[in-house]
Amino acid sequence: MNTPNPPAGYDLSRERIAITGALGGIGSAIAQFYMDKGLDAVLLDCDVTRIKGTDDTLTSLMEFAKQHSVHAWYYSMDLREPKRISAVVKNIAEAFGSVPHLINVAGKPDWQEVKGGFLSSDYRYMREMFATNVLGPLQFIREMAPLIAQDSHQLKTIIVISSISGIQCWMNQGGYGASKGALNGFILASAGEFADYGDKNGGVPIRTFAVLPGTVRAPASADGRNYEKMAAETATGRLASPRDVASTCYACSHYLVNSTGLLVLVDGGQSIQRKRPDEIK
Repeated sequence: MNTPNPPAGYDLSRERIAITGALGGIGSAIAQFYMDKGLDAVLLDCDVTRIKGTDDTLTSLMEFAKQHSVHAWYYSMDLREPKRISAVVKNIAEAFGSVPHLINVAGKPDWQEVKGGFLSSDYRYMREMFATNVLGPLQFIREMAPLIAQDSHQLKTIIVISSISGIQCWMNQGGYGASKGALNGFILASAGEFADYGDKNGGVPIRTFAVLPGTVRAPASADGRNYEKMAAETATGRLASPRDVASTCYACSHYLVNSTGLLVLVDGGQSIQRKRPDEIK
């Protein structure tokens, strides 16, 4: 396992953010947005040799950090591997001591289920879906909580990237929607506990958010769908971009300072039914 360390003389009081799925379309946009704001980034994703194009993304993010006079480190971590999660958290603790912000982006998409529906899936598929979208993120968040609580910064947040599929019905997304619904429920149910934990262990409540994108124009979504038509059917007339999701995350962590346990939609009104039932033909 790679164990990057901060350079000699590194100021441990600098504000940092840990991002899972950092080498994907949304994750890399979030990393760039926060680094542009002056934060150092702890980038976490699967081994770059396993996913095409991620090595180029990592190179670009490291160059972006250098150009913006911030620091970035990469840790290889698969949310389906509990022992790897624990080892990475231990390495982060030894390297930095604390990290005030965590954003979980990593997750399993729904392409297989969209093609065949929930009834065509099997136990193995569902187990991997929930391991990646729910159980892995929850373990990482639980083990990172002490590092967040003891940080010296006055803003401390946990954000998960969920989906509007977790709050409304979509055809052929039963398993995926259920996993995102579980993630939403976790943020709502644990908000009070994280606030108390942060207050008792660091003097500052830890705030929690779930950011729910609709359809996002990202490389991972290049599946042949008619994005122009989908955009025209939204209330705003456009689909969200990865940067839209990133700016929403930053608003949650740095501007919504008196909010927690919040589900924040970034879907251009895609989840809104704009016609009365009698108008739908």
